[in-house]
Amino acid sequence: MAKPTRTPGWSQSAAFRAIGRAAITAWNLKRATLPTCTAKAKRTGEQCRQLPMTNGKCRFHGGATPRGDKFHVTSLPSAKGPDGGEKKLQAKLRQVRRDQKRREARLAAMTPAERERHDAWHKARQPGPAAPRAEKRRQRAMAKEIRQAAALPEVFSPEAAELQRKIDRLEALLAASSIDTADIDIFQ
Repeated sequence: MAKPTRTPGWSQSAAFRAIGRAAITAWNLKRATLPTCTAKAKRTGEQCRQLPMTNGKCRFHGGATPRGDKFHVTSLPSAKGPDGGEKKLQAKLRQVRRDQKRREARLAAMTPAERERHDAWHKARQPGPAAPRAEKRRQRAMAKEIRQAAALPEVFSPEAAELQRKIDRLEALLAASSIDTADIDIFQ
């Protein structure tokens, strides 16, 4: 027995295909003029061709990394969804625990020099709000300038060195020729 044929619906009509073709052609023309991700592709070394997010990088090259107060802070899924986001939350928590175990294993396998570099890297990149991190950066820069200024040797020009020698000689003469006037009363 022959299978009954169905009449094609709107989505299979020639008019629908023409509309779709026109829309994708217009999008491809527009997309060619849009900016692209500023990162270089790892495999080819050429510029990435993905559409960028607000920071100029695509979601694959750091565009989705949280900024500001969410910097390097674990973000949990929202409670939107049929089960209140419980499945996503549990999956995220499992991922966090897995990452923590991997991190601990990696730290245990590090040499002392590697661990020192790792700790210094993490100390310079504390998670959380931007303002305290900016203040710490400013304080570190000021401390570095002070250390550098204190470590500089005193550089004298030849004239300044000659003046210092004269001052030292005159101070030595003054100390040698000081008259003991403690027992002389000059106001009698």
